[in-house]
Amino acid sequence: GYFFSKLFKSIDIFGLKTEFRLDQKEKFKTTSGGLFTFLYVGLVIFLFFSFGSNMINRESPETNVSQRYQSIPSMTKVSKDDYFFVFGMQNNKASHFIDEEIYSAVLTYASKQNGSVVRKIIPLEPCSTENMVNNPNLKKYFESQASSLSNLLCISKENTANIIIQGAWDTPKFDYLAIKITPCNKTARTCKSDEEIKAVLKSSYFAFYSSDNLFDLNIENPAVSFGRNYYIETTYAVKKIINRYLRTNQILSDDGWITSSISDTDYFSFDSDKESFELLDTFGENIVEIAIRKSYYESILSRKYKKIQNVFAEMTGFLRIIFVVLYFLSNPFIKKEYYESLTN
Repeated sequence: GYFFSKLFKSIDIFGLKTEFRLDQKEKFKTTSGGLFTFLYVGLVIFLFFSFGSNMINRESPETNVSQRYQSIPSMTKVSKDDYFFVFGMQNNKASHFIDEEIYSAVLTYASKQNGSVVRKIIPLEPCSTENMVNNPNLKKYFESQASSLSNLLCISKENTANIIIQGAWDTPKFDYLAIKITPCNKTARTCKSDEEIKAVLKSSYFAFYSSDNLFDLNIENPAVSFGRNYYIETTYAVKKIINRYLRTNQILSDDGWITSSISDTDYFSFDSDKESFELLDTFGENIVEIAIRKSYYESILSRKYKKIQNVFAEMTGFLRIIFVVLYFLSNPFIKKEYYESLTN
């Protein structure tokens, strides 16, 4: 009992100020005052975890979203772990099919440097599980888009080219991808008859499936990947021209506990599609031309997580009220001990 009494007296912050000193001390400290001090400290800790739960769990940051123009659009990599896509044709029953005797698909990587454009054919092959993305949720999405993966086209597993999309036509560097769908060319391979090809392509669809990102406030994984699909009706008498733009999203996270500690991460997302068409005079010309390129616009998402000093600032008003209440509640007990010590 003596040990705890001495302990509580030593931490008493509600001590009674006296007109004369006892034991050379300005305040008379009591066991009761120590108990109320212990209660006060407990309430301080409780309030800290209540007001600071978002800080501790790194949740509900202050956020600000803005957009800015990029004179030179930044790069996005095309790979299983970055921007990924598969594509193909559908017949009038919405069934995917690959038939080189009906149509051919060509994927070109175009790179403009020093005013000249270099084009490289990127090999394609029917999709398989080996072509798929590494993200398990995205993998399920792509695998569910066709009755069989082999009815869709993927970049070949043997491809070794490092594919980066960046810049724009009026910038020093401009790298983009282009897909062309063309009715089978009889001068290049064995084809079905024009009547059979027209019967399939007169009312068909171009299907394009790609990865995309949504953004939330999760500190560890601010970008959530999902699959995005795109369809456009096609026919052998009309060329459909699509420009798909990808946007850069810069995420700035200030997650310091006391001072600013800003990290900077970039993610891509879908920006927009611009479609146009051209009536064809000659059978056998491209019926789909799609370019995948970067947008001039960039989104900036700033996240600022609560800091320790912010938590204490929010607690200040409550702490003052609690201190005053405890002071008045403890006062009778402290005075009782004080007068008892005088009589003894």
